[in-house]
Amino acid sequence: MVQSESDRKAFADRLVKAAAFAGYKGRGVGADLAELFDVTPKAVSKWVNAETMPRRGKIDEMAKTFKVDRQWLEYGVGTMEDGVSDIKGLAGIVEMGLSPESLRELEDHARLLKLKENSQGQ
Repeated sequence: MVQSESDRKAFADRLVKAAAFAGYKGRGVGADLAELFDVTPKAVSKWVNAETMPRRGKIDEMAKTFKVDRQWLEYGVGTMEDGVSDIKGLAGIVEMGLSPESLRELEDHARLLKLKENSQGQ
């Protein structure tokens, strides 16, 4: 799939932000990411300079590693933190006296629903 220059630039910005969120920033980050994702430093350079975008499988791996939402990383949809977009809508439930355990169960359920939606959309 061919991406527009603006799509590549937006992805590159999100990639750098996600890497920093996960603690990968500063000098040598390109080499760190290359090693982390088993690619060449040139590939990482192309991603962060908006020359190319990684394949979907690599984006999935990045999202899991950085603990960010895949839809956000790839498309800029939703929020950066994995699961946050689903959970923010449940914030009022905590005020109703929901236990932390029950809230975690709801978070897990929301993630499962998101996975189901993603698999049906592909």
